[in-house]
Amino acid sequence: MNEIDFTNPPLNLEQECGNGYVKFTDYSSNPDAGLFHMAGEMLDENHGIIGNFTGDAYIHNFRVDDHNMNIQLYMEMDCKGDIKKILSL
Repeated sequence: MNEIDFTNPPLNLEQECGNGYVKFTDYSSNPDAGLFHMAGEMLDENHGIIGNFTGDAYIHNFRVDDHNMNIQLYMEMDCKGDIKKILSL
């Protein structure tokens, strides 16, 4: 499986995700505030839409020193559609 870039996803490009694909249709961020929003579609192995998702994330805590970096990122995902098919991906 390929990596998916959640920090700057290309829009309307289908990317492999498990046994199917994910396609981001909306993305916005406010790096100064540590806020991120994404939306898209989940596709089956035949590229048919089986659901939609939205996700919101924010950086809760960020610490860095000469040897370590720690980021606490909180994320909420909302999936709608054929949940059995989505979970089978």
